Amino acid sequence: MPKDFIAILHAAGRVCTDLARLSRSATKLFGNRNAQPQSRKTRSRHIPQEEKDIVWRRDQGRCVTCGSNEKLEFDHIIPFSKGGSNTARNIQLLCEQCKSEEIGSCLTVRAALWLSEG
Repeated sequence: MPKDFIAILHAAGRVCTDLARLSRSATKLFGNRNAQPQSRKTRSRHIPQEEKDIVWRRDQGRCVTCGSNEKLEFDHIIPFSKGGSNTARNIQLLCEQCKSEEIGSCLTVRAALWLSEG
């Protein structure tokens, strides 16, 4: 890969990290405006089939990161444990490899876009 491209990827990673930090601060200040007014007992990690179908069509049956169509998983952009919803707006398709690389890293590009949509 060209050095310029790698520098851009590193800069994008820093921006994602900053966006994640800002998002957490905003959630602390204003609460999670997308959280459903349900008790913790009634929330379910189960993603309804209708939402899966919407995400599948939107992402064209491919990983949003690398474009693979093998070993795909439905991934919460804002983690369920952090108040993320089970709606298509908060779910993306990732292949197994990209999902494992995402764990512990900054938000994905789609998360940054989701945050900017407000």
